[in-house]
Amino acid sequence: MRTAEDTEGLYFLKFIAMFFIVIFHIRVFGGTVFLKSIARFSVLAFFMISGYFTDLTVSPSELSAICRRRILKSGKLLAEGFLLYFAFEVLVRLWRTEGVLPFLRSEFSIFNIGKFLLTNVVPCGSHLWYLSALIYVYVLIMILCRTGRLSFLLRYQKTIVVVLFGINMICGGTRIFAVDFPECLVRNWLFTGVPAVLLGNWMRDLKVSQRNAVALILLGTAESVLSYSCLGACNCFLGSIGIAIGTFSMALNFKAAELTGFKSGLFREICKMGKEDAGNVYVIHLLVATILPQTYVYAVTVCAASLLISRMINRIQAMCRA
Repeated sequence: MRTAEDTEGLYFLKFIAMFFIVIFHIRVFGGTVFLKSIARFSVLAFFMISGYFTDLTVSPSELSAICRRRILKSGKLLAEGFLLYFAFEVLVRLWRTEGVLPFLRSEFSIFNIGKFLLTNVVPCGSHLWYLSALIYVYVLIMILCRTGRLSFLLRYQKTIVVVLFGINMICGGTRIFAVDFPECLVRNWLFTGVPAVLLGNWMRDLKVSQRNAVALILLGTAESVLSYSCLGACNCFLGSIGIAIGTFSMALNFKAAELTGFKSGLFREICKMGKEDAGNVYVIHLLVATILPQTYVYAVTVCAASLLISRMINRIQAMCRA
């Protein structure tokens, strides 16, 4: 049984993944876009961390309560993000004296609403698909709890992970096997969310040595870079899975208790930011990116500014609760 200190490394990983999310979504380091292929692991890491903290072995009633709380938390963040980007889009069109009604008809067409309901493509904020997909996964787990089918998920967990990720790779995750499918058909709750969450839960029992973790990271990075260099692909899920498992294992194996002095304080502060700010940064970073001037270190400035805004939001919320 792992203690809270044993899992602190996962919040450190969440902080690192938060930065790579920014790299994936915006131009980085003067145009070195192949880094976007490497950065793809970050979304998987977020799903896996959620899966790790969703223990499928507890009682169905307890698991349902856990999922209910997380649905409310993710739903609140999703609603806030949607309203933020919706308001921004409307204000931009009013500023440019463009028509708002054509925008509303286009963005909220029956087709786009169907895409949101089936494949988690959020109107006005497509990058928010992760939150929508995570909610779907929690709802699925709750349904299995209510119907007494959770044992099926546990029994075939490994098979489900392999099959769903396999379909993901064949249909666009790894361009070596790519068929020209729309990205939303694989980047959704079923073919990304479910296997990644189950993989995170699987990691509760899967022991990966430090040496093997480093090997997975290096091989995953090599596959991602090679795939982009040769094929121009950014959706390198084969390499991304390797990087995600490797970094996840290193985070679990990290011994925070061995740190002392300044290193210990810095580590715990980074873990705190990963725990409290990663969600806010994920939501607001694209809006921040439209405001800041593009520089050679654009990704760093966007991430730092988003983090600063998130810290201010958390401080204000803490003051309001006091």
